[in-house]
Order: sequence, then structure tokens, then C-alpha cells
Amino acid sequence: MGLHWSAVTLASHVVLVLACGCAFVNAIAIRRAWNSVLDLRNLARIEGPIFAIAAALMVERIYY
Repeated sequence: MGLHWSAVTLASHVVLVLACGCAFVNAIAIRRAWNSVLDLRNLARIEGPIFAIAAALMVERIYY
């Protein structure tokens, strides 16, 4: 019994890990920006990783 990784599963895991990393880095950057000046444009930086996380989870959910 072993792990059988398909290209879709591997790609979705890679996207999920990268998106979580980007979301973490962006959250730190947004926190620093909020300490200096409150600007709602800073929130736009975190939208991309959130959508990438959602897309990776959807692919995994549909695939299984």
C-alpha cells in the first residue's frame, strides 16, 4: 500500500502550500502597513492567495 500521486493532486497540493505561504507573508505585510497608516488598498494584496487556496481546495474536493 503506497501513496499514488496524480498530477492533479500534486499540483493542487503545491498550489495550496504556496498560497498559504503567500497569504502568511501578505498578512505580515498588511499588519505592518496598518501600523503605519490605515488604507483599504492594502487588503487587495491578500485576495489573490485566498482565491488560490480556494481553487486548490475545490480541485482536491472534486477530484476525490
